[in-house]
Amino acid sequence: MDTRRYRLTGPDSLAAAAAEGVKVLREGGLLAFPTETVYGVAACATNAGAMERLRALKDRPARPFTVHLGRIEQVAAFVAAPPAEARRVMKKAWPGPLTVVLPTGGRLATEAWNPSPADQLCYEDTIGLRLPDDAAAQAILGAIDPPVVAASANLAGGEPPTTADGVLEALGGRIDLVIDAGPCPVGRPSTIVRFQASGGLEVLREGAVSARALEVMSRRQILFICTGNTCRSPMAEGLARRLLAERLGCLPG
Repeated sequence: MDTRRYRLTGPDSLAAAAAEGVKVLREGGLLAFPTETVYGVAACATNAGAMERLRALKDRPARPFTVHLGRIEQVAAFVAAPPAEARRVMKKAWPGPLTVVLPTGGRLATEAWNPSPADQLCYEDTIGLRLPDDAAAQAILGAIDPPVVAASANLAGGEPPTTADGVLEALGGRIDLVIDAGPCPVGRPSTIVRFQASGGLEVLREGAVSARALEVMSRRQILFICTGNTCRSPMAEGLARRLLAERLGCLPG
């Protein structure tokens, strides 16, 4: 088969490129698209034939792929109540080079898709989600309802490509379409972090987002802004300490 290439020439071509990408996915094809990290190759998770092709391409017979989202509101379709730390991190880091692994409680939050893609998406009651910081990726992923999964657009063991030329070199003749948006600006894989239902996080792969940055983003931060009266900020801090101590059942110190 011949792999088609759609070059983005500017904002005006984005809608047409997204429409081409969505068409390929809906028809059960394999699509390569840009992200800020590397190019990904995607399939519609509810299409058995597409998933078989993707698994054969990546030599991944059982391990699940990451669900790619076009907007943060789509998280609710997969996980009804993400842990508080995960919600804070997603709000601060997305869209961006971060994959979050969330507990599902054994089921997806919605049963809207038929057949259910849960067995394709979940592993040990967890699911991986990613919201790329790329206009083309967001336009495609936000315009299709069934879940879309993706992995780096290379054969197993190869280097993840950061250009459309790299995709065609690795996967030309094996996929249906590549959206060419030029080089990926970050050029390194996303960080993968897993959140526990009971609290806490574990960095499974450190990439573009550091473990230290994740630790900071996961905290609840309270900011007091002084209006010029020098006694009000210390008073606010003291009141906050007392209220937090009461909530946690400890002394303010």
